[in-house]
Amino acid sequence: MAFTAVADFRAGLDAYRRGDYATARRELLQAARAGDPDAQSKVGVLYANGLGGARDFAKAVKWFRKAARQGLAKGEYNLGVVYAEGRMVPRDYREAVKWYRRAAEQGFVEAQYSLGGMYHKGQGIAQSYVQAFAWLSVAAASGYEPAIDMREVVRSKLTSLQLERGRTAARALYRKYPPKKETPP
Repeated sequence: MAFTAVADFRAGLDAYRRGDYATARRELLQAARAGDPDAQSKVGVLYANGLGGARDFAKAVKWFRKAARQGLAKGEYNLGVVYAEGRMVPRDYREAVKWYRRAAEQGFVEAQYSLGGMYHKGQGIAQSYVQAFAWLSVAAASGYEPAIDMREVVRSKLTSLQLERGRTAARALYRKYPPKKETPP
């Protein structure tokens, strides 16, 4: 990434933090066009929420997809949300699971939680309380309150044997995909 794209990203992020979303969109869009996946994901958020200009779901999805295709966990997670919610594209739980898993395997806590939720509900994947418990446990290890709460709901549905299997699976997942705290925007 060129120096100007880095400068654009920093200027855009500073503007975003100040709540100057029009400037943030303009600066981040330049960095996104230069190929910065963090900027691409953030531009998707701006378009999805109508910050700094008109709401445009098609553009939001386009930028989330670009970030996700570069392997950015936040972009993968955002794309998973898009498919799970079905607001910007037709709802597709299998596609949501695919993108949540990719982000979860990079340690993205919200994706680990969301993947656990998909296993819990059997959305886009075979229902498995054991796998739900395992992924929620990994996310809960970071202190993520929604994961802690949902893990307890799932725990109440497990037999003692399933609980032991869930704990074993959670330890293996934690070693392979430890949760990473994302720095705030």
